[in-house]
Amino acid sequence: MELAIAKNRTSNMVTEVGASDLILSEEKLGVEIVETNGPSDEDFRRATSLVLVTGRVASTAFHQSFENAGPLDTTPVFEQLDEASKVPAVDYMNAQRFRSEFLERMAARLNDFDALMMPTTLVTASKVDESDQYLIILSRNCIPWSFIGFPVISVPAGLTSERLPVGAPFDDGVILALSSALKSVTEMPTP
Repeated sequence: MELAIAKNRTSNMVTEVGASDLILSEEKLGVEIVETNGPSDEDFRRATSLVLVTGRVASTAFHQSFENAGPLDTTPVFEQLDEASKVPAVDYMNAQRFRSEFLERMAARLNDFDALMMPTTLVTASKVDESDQYLIILSRNCIPWSFIGFPVISVPAGLTSERLPVGAPFDDGVILALSSALKSVTEMPTP
């Protein structure tokens, strides 16, 4: 099995908590680790932005099918749906084109190895009462995979030096076996 680590999506915390050949070694998991530079930061930036556009436009179309649906929504939801109804069709179609092109490129890229590993987030956990401020940065490594319909799983990968948990997402059919093997060789202390 070949496991790719997305080098451009990692940070020092990944190495610190063991997303390296020290924990994910052939002896422990039977995997060969390779580095990859894709997907690009621009892919992640665009996908994160465009998932908001496509998701809200689709939600708006759905909600508009109900007579008088607006008054049933909370004010923030109603405002988001109202703004989404103003997105030009050409922008929506361009977002869908990017989605198709990104999906095609990632499907081809993922044919080069069995699984792709990167941190679930680019930052460590935030305090619960601050999580809304960090929503996009906390989910930035996850949103693009959802945008193109790729399954992922996040498994505990260890703790940072500040004892904050770090998760690692894995892709597709090998994810359960790989994450089970990772869990079996990684002690997860309590934060």
